[in-house]
Amino acid sequence: MNGGMYMRDLSPVGLYVENGRPLKPIRRVNNPKVNFGIQPQGIFGIRAGKGFVETLGQYQPKGVTSATQSAPMLVVDGKMNANLPVGLRLFRNGVGILPDGRVLLAVSDEPVNFHQFARWFMAQGCRQALYLDGNVSEYWVNGRNAGGRFAILIAAE
Repeated sequence: MNGGMYMRDLSPVGLYVENGRPLKPIRRVNNPKVNFGIQPQGIFGIRAGKGFVETLGQYQPKGVTSATQSAPMLVVDGKMNANLPVGLRLFRNGVGILPDGRVLLAVSDEPVNFHQFARWFMAQGCRQALYLDGNVSEYWVNGRNAGGRFAILIAAE
């Protein structure tokens, strides 16, 4: 699935770390009218071989081998982000951290709003979850490939 929001040239909108090297800096946007500007923004990454989802305020770059920035955070410290708009019902994808530390990647198989998506992550036990992107992203769901244009690709086996 697509691993985050991207610009027209398919470059990441915010922080992007690959092989331990930051290739794009953190981008702080505070504008509740656009998804990337809904607070708090977050980062999904790998640090010391373990996945993490953190707010920008929690983020420490030491030991990070891979990371991508997105927004909004869906779940912060076990609670639904109070700044989430109900929003439109769209296909959405996101990432959360399960209680045992495993990474949970999710793509909705039907249109959902932010509240529904956040509640789903909470029902799985995620104390931290981040919205990666939605309807405009390319995605694979139920064996259906929506296209082929990906900016940041997250794959799992």
